[in-house]
Amino acid sequence: MNPRERKPQGSELDQALRFGKEVVTRARQFSGEFLLSSKERLTKPSEVEIIDKIVNSGIRNFVWFHCSITDTMQQAVVEKARKGELRYFNAVSEHSLPSIAVGIWLATGEPSLVHFQNSGIGNAQDGITTAYVHEVPMLVMPTWRGNDKSDNSEPHQEIGDMTQDLMKTIFKGKNYGERDGRGFLRKLEEGIDIVKAGGIAGVAISPRAFNKTVKLEIPPRLRERTAESYWEERQQLLKLYEENASIKGQESNPIRFGDLVARSEAIGAIIEQHPNSAIIICNGFNARTAYWQHDRLGNLPNVAGMGGSAAIGYGAAWANPDIDWVVIDGDQNFEMSTMHAVLADSKNYPPNLYWYILDNGIGASVGTAESVPLPPWAENLARLIPTRTDNPGEFSDSRVPDPAEIAKRFQRWVMRESRENRARREFNQRFEESSFHDGM
Repeated sequence: MNPRERKPQGSELDQALRFGKEVVTRARQFSGEFLLSSKERLTKPSEVEIIDKIVNSGIRNFVWFHCSITDTMQQAVVEKARKGELRYFNAVSEHSLPSIAVGIWLATGEPSLVHFQNSGIGNAQDGITTAYVHEVPMLVMPTWRGNDKSDNSEPHQEIGDMTQDLMKTIFKGKNYGERDGRGFLRKLEEGIDIVKAGGIAGVAISPRAFNKTVKLEIPPRLRERTAESYWEERQQLLKLYEENASIKGQESNPIRFGDLVARSEAIGAIIEQHPNSAIIICNGFNARTAYWQHDRLGNLPNVAGMGGSAAIGYGAAWANPDIDWVVIDGDQNFEMSTMHAVLADSKNYPPNLYWYILDNGIGASVGTAESVPLPPWAENLARLIPTRTDNPGEFSDSRVPDPAEIAKRFQRWVMRESRENRARREFNQRFEESSFHDGM
């Protein structure tokens, strides 16, 4: 028998069949991917469809810093917030945005979308680290400036070239989005799935990822502005600022000592003054002392994100008005915060937020370097308590263990206190409106 005419036997036939099936499967996969790729190149979502996709996934908090790539998207977000379809938060720096989202999560259990330019990824990293430390789910959507050579800004080209590597590092491989924008909705879904599972994902959005369908319009207040109305508004803002300073600043500080006090004594006095409040203590020695010497369920020793505690308190207080929120910062934490400009506009200062600064004049946890003196207007935004400076080596409180578990414990306490406060308020309201009360 001619060997060339030999029929395949047993295992040889099975192997040939398996190979044939594999070829067919791979061909189908390739053709499917090719068709999907072609479809994604030809069809792109609008900015409104992207917003709706995020909202319908259960993410209704949009923490935003503007970018020309998403200018029409931002306008649509603001309009949807006005209609009550989502909540919109903004700040003056990317540094604060993730921490605001951390506050929203701690106050409500709801995740946020955090949006900023890719040039701000470095600024945002400290706040994103805070989210990792406290295990806060978050969807981060930087724009992709410098996505191609048509963006002829040299800084944009530089950050555009870095974006992929930065995203991969910061989001630990859970980064999505293509430089050419292809398949953005599919990438967005992958990121949303990570957040739903309790994680953090970054999805970069290129200008080629979507179609702009919203017409940009100048806000009515600015469209109608005159020089006279501008200065009238400035005077009104100054008046509100002064009024708010009397409520939030040093003038209203109920805690006053005749001399410099120890850090622990100051923290204890604040807790005693606000026994039913959620209290966020800044990183460094203050967080350690609060945990080891004044631990309570309503305390969050924020061991991460120097300068981020005020942003956490800001997001939490606006998201959950059912309890009071207190932030305890050190002088250097206060100076590293980017929330000063936000809270200086009194309309942005939550009525249920109180800010304390323990000023010992140094960054004790990093040595004996003298602080830049607090600015004169600090005492208009916060309540100052001058504290003693630690001698080198005398601080003994160790690091806070398992901050993620403490954050979960803190959140459970917040939820319980909020429910009880709402129930009491609703009962009192019903009582005030009842005929029984009218007859008393």
